[in-house]
Amino acid sequence: MAFLEPKVFEVFRREIEGGPLVHAGGVIASTIETALLYACELYARHSEACALMVAPRDSFAALDVAPSRTQAAD
Repeated sequence: MAFLEPKVFEVFRREIEGGPLVHAGGVIASTIETALLYACELYARHSEACALMVAPRDSFAALDVAPSRTQAAD
C-alpha cells in the first residue's frame, strides 16, 4: 500500500448564503477528500459555515500590489 505525502490545504468558508469567502485556516492531509473532512470538523462543526472550499497551499500564486515602503517615502 502506497502512502501519499501529506500537504497543507488552505480552507475558506462562507458564513452566510451569498456572503464572501473568508480564509478560515489550514489543514494537513494526504488527499483533497480528507482535507474536506478535516475542514468540516474544524471549521463547520457548529454550523459556523454554509460552504467550505479547500485548495492545496502550493496551488496559490501571489502578487504584491502594494507599493513598497521605500517607494511610499519618496
